[in-house]
Amino acid sequence: MTVFSIHHLPPEVLGTVFEWCSVQLFHRPDPTVAPLLLTRISRHWRNVALSTPSLWSSLSLDLNPPNKRLPLLQTWLARSACIPLDLDLGYYDRAADAQIDALLEILRPHAHQLRSLGIFFHSRGIIQIARWSLPRLQCVDFGWVVGTEPTGAEVMPLFLNAPALRELHANGDDIYPLLAAPLFPWAQLTSLECTAYSVYASLEVLRLATSLEHCVLSGQRHLSTTLPIAEVLLRPNLRSLDMLGSWDGVELLSRVSLPGLQELQFTAGPDAQLTSIKCHSIRKLQLTFHGPDDAQLMQYLRSLTSLVDLQVNGLNKPLLLALFSALETDENLLPRLQTLYVEFNQSDRGLYPSIIKMLVRGKSFRPLKAATFEFLFAVATPGQRGQAAIAALREEGVDVRFLAANVRGKSAWSKSIVLVST
Repeated sequence: MTVFSIHHLPPEVLGTVFEWCSVQLFHRPDPTVAPLLLTRISRHWRNVALSTPSLWSSLSLDLNPPNKRLPLLQTWLARSACIPLDLDLGYYDRAADAQIDALLEILRPHAHQLRSLGIFFHSRGIIQIARWSLPRLQCVDFGWVVGTEPTGAEVMPLFLNAPALRELHANGDDIYPLLAAPLFPWAQLTSLECTAYSVYASLEVLRLATSLEHCVLSGQRHLSTTLPIAEVLLRPNLRSLDMLGSWDGVELLSRVSLPGLQELQFTAGPDAQLTSIKCHSIRKLQLTFHGPDDAQLMQYLRSLTSLVDLQVNGLNKPLLLALFSALETDENLLPRLQTLYVEFNQSDRGLYPSIIKMLVRGKSFRPLKAATFEFLFAVATPGQRGQAAIAALREEGVDVRFLAANVRGKSAWSKSIVLVST
């Protein structure tokens, strides 16, 4: 039998093989992996790798120390020829700020190639890049080094020459400086992730970004914030909204109408009025609930007739039992629910048999495909009642799986219980 040597492959075929070996979103200059590894095998492989621009079309690089990293960046970009570029670059040392001009000089000739760009360094460099002509740029992820934040006057205009820009990630710093710059292509954005330290800033984001389909807002709410926007904001295109952090998302949700929203994540504080929320088409909900009113929670859940996936965090014992009792007795509560994830606040071992018995008895749980129960404080051993309830549940045809946990070096009975309807 004749073995065909890979060295006999035509260069264009070998180049395609190399492309399949380099599937990372961002390559790192690591000599032990492609594409640098491919240049170290043989002269033939090196020539093919260096003449395959797609191998050099992405790069993630910490630019410290600049005297070594900038020449590497320049060489890498030269090998990319003219194809679209995906770059993730950062100076994480204030001492490197003096090298910003040298970095911009290297990047500027490749501005027309940039498709996605992650940049973290002095705001002066970010602002200069944002004023270039960037015809292919689709996604930007940026953050300026602490202490270099610009004022509103300094940041405008930004990305006005980026007609393809659709996705913006502005993390780690308050979005407010951008809100103060009216010359920004907000209406182009379909996806946005940012830090907003007030409900007002969050509302401004939604007001300006009229085409948003996906939005992630993080940060703490300023309690002293005033809300001059009185009208309800309509955003029919928004499909997913995640509000990360401990701030009360109800205050924002009560001021927007989101008829097309499919996925929602938010926290409801003790004084939250869930019934003021104007989005009922949700199919996937992650709710951290700190309110004492179980009736209000049930009323809100009852309005979500399309809900398929539910995750509820932060429930105390009375709320938890009220939820399962309602699911057991009310056939109109979440009729399409398939997946349920509940996170407990207490280690009360009595919760296990109470909930499991409800599951055994409750016929309204038939639509459930899977349910996960997460115990924040795992108990070390199961009680007799818990063992008996689990045995009864298994007799009903429900598969009970225990996921091992390790708490301070000691094996716990279960940190998670996964219940799968059969």
